Amino acid sequence: MRAQPPRLATFLLERVAGSGPILLGDLHEEFSAGRSRWWYWREAIHAMAWAIVGAIRHHPIRLVRALLMLAVVNTVAGVALASFCNSLFHVMPGWIYMRYQVYMLAWISLSLPIIGVSTWTMARLHPDVRVPATLVMIAWSLVNATPELQRLWANASEPRFVPYLVLRVGAILAPVPPREPATRRAIRGRTTP
Repeated sequence: MRAQPPRLATFLLERVAGSGPILLGDLHEEFSAGRSRWWYWREAIHAMAWAIVGAIRHHPIRLVRALLMLAVVNTVAGVALASFCNSLFHVMPGWIYMRYQVYMLAWISLSLPIIGVSTWTMARLHPDVRVPATLVMIAWSLVNATPELQRLWANASEPRFVPYLVLRVGAILAPVPPREPATRRAIRGRTTP
C-alpha cells in the first residue's frame, strides 16, 4: 500500500476547487496505482485553475459585485484608519511618535484585520466567486504593499511604464533564479553567457 496523497494538495482541492468525492477518489486511485506526488500536484493545480476559470465564466456579475463590495468596504475602512493614525500624531509626544514609527505600526496592525474581515465577509456573501475574488484581493494587497509597484501602477496610463510594470509583476510571480557566476561557467568549460 502506497503512502497517502499529499495532504495539502487534497485540502486545496477540497477548499479551492470545491472538488467532490468523485474527483478526489479518481486522483487517489491513480496515485495508489503508482503515479508520483508531482503528478498529483499537477492534477490538483489544473483542477483548481479550471475551478477558478469556471467561477469567473459562469458568475461574472457576482465577481464584479464582490470586488466592488471589497473595494468600497476597504476604502471606507482605509479612510477611517488613516484619520485614526493621523490623530495619533496630535496625541502622542513627538519623540515617541518618531522613534517608534507609531503611524506605520498602527497602520499595519489594524489594516490586516480589516482586510481579513472584509475578505471573509465577501466569501460568505458570494460563495460562488470567493476564490477568484480573494485572489484579486491578495494581488491588490501585494501591489499596494510595494512602493515601486504603486508608482508603476499609478503611471500605467503612460505606455512607457507598462513594460516595467509587467516585468516587476512577473518578477514577483515567477522569480528567476540567479545566474551562475562567470568564473564557474569558465571552469566548466562553457563560454557562452
